[in-house]
Amino acid sequence: MPDTTARTPGTDTTAFFPADSMPAAAAPLEEAFSGGETYLEQDARDTLQARTGRDSIPDRITGLLTVICIFTMLLSLKKLVNIIPSLLGCAVRWKEAFNLEYNMKLSRDRDIVFFILLLPFCLVVTKFGIYSPDFMAPLDAFMRLAVFAGIFTVYLLLRRTLGFIFRSADIDRKAYSAAQKLFLTFFNLTVLCSLAIAGTLSYTNLETDTIRAILCYVFLFFYIVFIIRKSQIFSHYCSVFSTILYLCTLEILPTGLLIVPAMFL
Repeated sequence: MPDTTARTPGTDTTAFFPADSMPAAAAPLEEAFSGGETYLEQDARDTLQARTGRDSIPDRITGLLTVICIFTMLLSLKKLVNIIPSLLGCAVRWKEAFNLEYNMKLSRDRDIVFFILLLPFCLVVTKFGIYSPDFMAPLDAFMRLAVFAGIFTVYLLLRRTLGFIFRSADIDRKAYSAAQKLFLTFFNLTVLCSLAIAGTLSYTNLETDTIRAILCYVFLFFYIVFIIRKSQIFSHYCSVFSTILYLCTLEILPTGLLIVPAMFL
């Protein structure tokens, strides 16, 4: 069939597209893929570099905080060594909590170490994903640390508020203070053991999930021992019913409010 399309003699169809403005799609196929990386590859590489640059900033901040924690713990090494026997004694005998409170220097060192170990505790929890509700999954390392630090601060304030509100005159003042500050003692003991275990297991071939499970068992073990020792103090100065009420109000309630949202959010 003959071509009936009208053409103007001597007309060049390429004149409508100047050479310097021709689209890339109009280039021959062999030229589009023979000149190194394609446009898609270059775009993916640029996106990856930009994302890597953004992600490195939170990692650097977290690394800097880790260095600060190590330096601070080295400066307070003497206090750590002094209180370790008392910490272990409180884990074995409930009356050791009174001996610790009567010793002003050890009690003060215990409180100082508690504040020093707050940041290392938050770093360990976020690094191994021990506290990882779904809403924290899209966050970077530093934001997860900041969010958990805020949640744990609210938890500590709630514990202190409940302890102040439900203070009863039926129980001895020194016994109540020893029972309340027993949390600081076991917190220090738990964090020190967790740091030692996490640091050791990090040099092994164990997966992160396995290390996380081990640390969770460590937290659970010390928390159970803490509840037992605190119940022994309360039961020595008040009835069994009052002991149960104190434990439910001062321990089970705030800890439940901390853990339950992480399981369902």
